Amino acid sequence: MIFHEPTLTLSPAGVAMGIDVGYKAVKAACADAGRMQTFSFPSVVAPAADAPLNSSTQLLGNRKSELEIKIGGEAFIVDTCDTEPDSTSVVRTELDDFPRSKEYAALVFAALRSSGFKRFKQLTLGLPLHTFLRHAEFLVHKFRGVHEFGHGEFVVEQLTVIPQPLGAFYAFARNNSVRLDTRTSIAAVDIGYGTTDIFTASASLKPDKERCGGFPGGAALVLREIAAQLQQQYQGRFSNLDRIDRAIVENRPLVHSGAEIDLTPFLQRTQHVTTPICKAIANCLKTTEDLTVLATGGAAHYYLPDLRKTLNCNVEVVENPRFANSIGFCQAAIDACARSAK
Repeated sequence: MIFHEPTLTLSPAGVAMGIDVGYKAVKAACADAGRMQTFSFPSVVAPAADAPLNSSTQLLGNRKSELEIKIGGEAFIVDTCDTEPDSTSVVRTELDDFPRSKEYAALVFAALRSSGFKRFKQLTLGLPLHTFLRHAEFLVHKFRGVHEFGHGEFVVEQLTVIPQPLGAFYAFARNNSVRLDTRTSIAAVDIGYGTTDIFTASASLKPDKERCGGFPGGAALVLREIAAQLQQQYQGRFSNLDRIDRAIVENRPLVHSGAEIDLTPFLQRTQHVTTPICKAIANCLKTTEDLTVLATGGAAHYYLPDLRKTLNCNVEVVENPRFANSIGFCQAAIDACARSAK
């Protein structure tokens, strides 16, 4: 895929945008005049000083996907290309305080830059449930207002922070009104790279707080287990989890040291990793007799068979699970703009 550098537009009315900053990738959706677009890129940030090859590779042509983001006197590089495998040396941040880091800010600013717009009437960000209370107010103060990070002036007029699974829940409720039933509640199980969240609410969006929760655990657990199995069998180095993940998602063999490895049997031997997470989800929900259970998130496919077995009920995968949260964030922002215009 060829990356086309966006033409920055200053919309008089501003735009609505939702950004889902995950440990593995940033997923974003933005809308102007009713048209919504989505895009994503890896959650990888490098100090500009750590890019010694930049000056030489620029002789062969600039990588327009690489954005330099300046924050507080420091410069960072964010590569917004989502079609190439990440370097084996990449170490992702999986700390609970990630939202307060300069790297997190660089990813948010890169998403704003990649949207093609410079004024945002409403921006919605998401946080895992288990860190929501710790960081929500901080993010509102951090990203609402005027920003200059090396690409001109960007304006965020209003900002809302909501729990991540509420995005997928809101998108489903907004787009499937005929399926909403006051006799049951909906549980959105959001499984990401490093966290799992459960949001349960009625059709009218009244949360069932006793059946909401979040905890560490997601795709990273499964991928590390597969890497350990591969290393044990092939005695090689399998440290690039992104390559393993991409091979599974694309249903293609993993190319390792010139040979192709079918990952299917390795994936099938990860139940001892997924079962504890699925049991924790079941404990949070307590019962499924009164629920419509939705699975969302980029890692839902790793847990879906075990989740259906553990819950002993139908678990429906939402449309476009990887982007469901960001789309829901954006739709919530659109609705907020509509209310403020009345």
